[in-house]
Amino acid sequence: MYGGGAKLERAIREAKRRFDPKAIFVTTTCASAIIGDDVPGICDALEEELGIPVVATICEGFRTNIWATGFDASSHSILRKIVKPAQTKQPDLINVISFQHRFVYESVFRQLGLRPNHIVPLSNIEQLERISEAAATVQYCETLGSYLAAGLEEHFGVPEVKAPAPFGIKASDELLREIGRMFHKEAEVETVIAAEKEKIAQDLDRLRSRLSGKRAFIAAGGPLAYSIIALVKDLGMEVAGTCVWHHDQKYDNDDERLNFLRFSVDHHGNYPVGVCNKQAFEVANAIHKTKPDIAITRHITTVWAAKLGVPSIFAGNEPTEMLYDGLIRFGQTIDDAIANPAYIENVARHSKLPYTAWWLEQNTYSFLRSE
Repeated sequence: MYGGGAKLERAIREAKRRFDPKAIFVTTTCASAIIGDDVPGICDALEEELGIPVVATICEGFRTNIWATGFDASSHSILRKIVKPAQTKQPDLINVISFQHRFVYESVFRQLGLRPNHIVPLSNIEQLERISEAAATVQYCETLGSYLAAGLEEHFGVPEVKAPAPFGIKASDELLREIGRMFHKEAEVETVIAAEKEKIAQDLDRLRSRLSGKRAFIAAGGPLAYSIIALVKDLGMEVAGTCVWHHDQKYDNDDERLNFLRFSVDHHGNYPVGVCNKQAFEVANAIHKTKPDIAITRHITTVWAAKLGVPSIFAGNEPTEMLYDGLIRFGQTIDDAIANPAYIENVARHSKLPYTAWWLEQNTYSFLRSE
């Protein structure tokens, strides 16, 4: 112990006194790890004293080379200290591991007679205690959800839906059919798929006629980047280039049924993928070189594309691009951005990049190879 332990004890007791919470989570930082404070020991001792879960979440940044392990650390804490074994099962309940939105899957689940249970940001402690009662768990980002889904399956008997995230027509078909198999609703699923495809047919033909042959540059987290590629391919577009923030399939999820990259390549063909550490100078260089018709980004702003005069859209945490109607929403957003370039052209005309012409002509990953 090197000084932080006593302060942590006081802070936990004060949190209990002030808020009377159902649980307290303590996240570690690089500093607490370096000085050697026994955070788990303190939490375990105070848990017995306070009579509520006091959960140490070990997530200091230098532990791994992958930023996304923070998701896994928080999921581990929930599985270890919060979730309780199911007393009864709810056969129509399906956990949905989501960022922060209740509308995910709502339209198709309602048609199938299933109830989504959105976790984790939308849950309270009582709800998290009972997620083991669900009949299955589905996710749409393996970086976010693979650890929690795997833990629920291994330790609480809640099977994970082993299918790609429903971005694009083929992946949506695959996921719904797997859910139909798990819930013994195969016929109902085929009815839903047919109805959803019929509903979007005219709009999809219109968008394909406008977007066919257009080139997109995609900068996003690994699983979502591959999902966006499926969307642009379904719209008849080409992939000019990508920057994914990390790629480690075995770490994210080594089940081949959840290998989003392989699924994308198998169904949409090869395309260029660049694994990037989210450095803006590399993204600007790549967009400058590929000269796409549109840039689609997440976890990094659209400003770099705009300064280069490239129309751009931001794919945020709201997964509105999912399933069949999501493809149409996404395609319309792309079409609007490409068809109305005046604002972006004006931004580029009055912007000065911080990068020289020398850098923009270099190989995008020159500094990684020490050239």
